[in-house]
Amino acid sequence: MRLTAVCLSLLALGATVAGCGTSNDDATLTMGLSTAPTTLDPSLAQVGWLVNGPIQLAYEPLIRMGNDGTLQPAIAAGWKFVGSDNTKLSVSLRSGVKFADGSPVTADAVVDSINHIRKAGGPNASAASLISGAKKVDDSTVEVTATAPVPNLPALLTQSWLVGDVISPAGLAAGDKLATTTYGAGPYTLDSSATVVGDTYTFTANPHYWNKARQAFKRVVVKVITDGNALLNAMKSGQVDFAGGDWAAASSAGSAGLKVSGVGNYFAGFFIVDRSGATSKPLGDVRVRQAMNYAIDRASIAKAVYRGYGRPTSALTSPGADSYGKAVTEAYPYDPGKAKSLLAEAGYPTGVDVSLDGCKIQLRNCRLVQQAMIDQLAKVGVRVHPEFGADIATYTKMSLSKKYGLVYMSYGTSPFNLMHTSLASMLVTPYNPFGDSIPEVTALVRKADATADTAERNGMYNRALTTLTEQAWFLPAVNHDTIYFSRARVGNVPDRYGAYISAPDVTQFTAHAGSQ
Repeated sequence: MRLTAVCLSLLALGATVAGCGTSNDDATLTMGLSTAPTTLDPSLAQVGWLVNGPIQLAYEPLIRMGNDGTLQPAIAAGWKFVGSDNTKLSVSLRSGVKFADGSPVTADAVVDSINHIRKAGGPNASAASLISGAKKVDDSTVEVTATAPVPNLPALLTQSWLVGDVISPAGLAAGDKLATTTYGAGPYTLDSSATVVGDTYTFTANPHYWNKARQAFKRVVVKVITDGNALLNAMKSGQVDFAGGDWAAASSAGSAGLKVSGVGNYFAGFFIVDRSGATSKPLGDVRVRQAMNYAIDRASIAKAVYRGYGRPTSALTSPGADSYGKAVTEAYPYDPGKAKSLLAEAGYPTGVDVSLDGCKIQLRNCRLVQQAMIDQLAKVGVRVHPEFGADIATYTKMSLSKKYGLVYMSYGTSPFNLMHTSLASMLVTPYNPFGDSIPEVTALVRKADATADTAERNGMYNRALTTLTEQAWFLPAVNHDTIYFSRARVGNVPDRYGAYISAPDVTQFTAHAGSQ
C-alpha cells in the first residue's frame, strides 16, 4: 500500500475520498514517521523509533530488549560475565543464523561489527565508548570487554543502543551505501526498488531470518508524513497502521478507535553545557545556573505541551530508573523570586545573556518546550539567544562547536552510568561538548559500577545525580512519554514499555488478520 501525494493533501484537510481509505492487505504493515531517518547505518544513527525506526526492521541485535525491558536471546543464544568485576562478557552465538544476503553470521563478523560501531563516533558514541573491544574466542563464542566495570553491559548489545546490531562484512565494506541500504540479519530487508529515500521505505521478509515467528508480515512499509494532521488522518482512514503520535491528538486518536501507547523515557529542556563560562561567563557561576532552574514552571509546561503525558522534573531521572529519588526530581520548585535573588547575588541584578543551540524541527514537541522556557527565563532576566540548525546533523555539529552556552535537550532515560558517560564525563559529546566532569562524581559512579548489590549501587547513582543536580549542570523541564498510535489490526502493542526502552520493538507486533 502506498499513500499518494493527492491522498496526503486531502487527508490533511480531513477529507474522505475514494481510494484514500483502508487499503492495507493482511500481509502488509504500514508505519508512519514524522521525520525522515538521517541514515540507515546503525553505527551513525540515533536511538529511538522516531529517528531510526527502519533500522530495527533490518538489523538483528546480539541481545534483544523486549517491550517489557527484559533481555532476550537473539543472535546471542546466551551470555554471562567472566569473573566478578563486570568488565568481560562471554557471548555464545546461535548457530545457523544468516545475514539477508545468505552469508553466515560468524564470530568474526560479530567482532568486526562491534569494533566498527565502537570506533564510528556516531550520536551513540557514549554507549559504544564503554566497550574497549571484542574478540573471537572460538567459532561460537565472542568476548566483549568494557573499559571499566559496566553491570548493564548486556543491555548495550541490544537494539535499544544499537551497539549490538550486527552489520554484515558486505555492509562494512559498502562505504557510503551503508547509509541508504541495509546489510543486517534482521527479520526484514530493504527493497531498494520500492524505496524513495526520505519518503518511503519498503521492507520485505528476510528469507534467511532465523526466527520466522517474528515475521508477522510479508512486507513493512515505512512512510514519512511530516504533517501531523495528515499522519493522524492517514491512520484514521486505515492508510497507516502504527506511528508516533502527537500529544495534543491523543484524545482524538482514542475517540477514533486507535490505541494510544506511551513510554515515559524522554526529557525535554536545556543542557547547560558551558559550566566554566567559556562562552558565557555568567554560566560559570553555579548561582546563575541554579537561578535558571528556579525560573522554570515545569508543571505548566508539562500540562500545556504534553497533555497528561508528561511529568515535571528537576533531574534526569524517572520512576523505575536506577538513579531515581523523589527528592532530586523536586530539587528546584518554581520560584522566580529566588531566581532573581540568586542572579543579583552572583553580580547580575540586570540579568544575563546566553546563547542556545536550539531545536528547529518539531521533534517531540521541542519547539513548544523551547519557547516556553525562553519566555520563562526572560521573566527573571535570563535572555536566551537561540540559533537553529536545519536538521539533527547540523544541530549536533553546532553543539560540538563550543559556541553555545545551552543546548536543547531531547534525551532518553538511560541507566545512570550510560547517562554519566554521555553527559558528565570527560568524553566530548553533543550534550557535553566541553568534556566537563566532576572527579568525585566520576569516582562514585565507577565505585557503583563495580558494586554487586543492586540497592547499594542505585543509592550511589542517586547521590551522584544529586550532586550534578545541585551543581545545576542541567535544565530539564519535563520527563514525558513518547506516544504511539496503532490500529486494531496490529496486535501485541503493549500499553506501556520498560523503563529504558527507547522505542517499541515492532518485530514483536502481530497481525490481526482482517481487523481494521
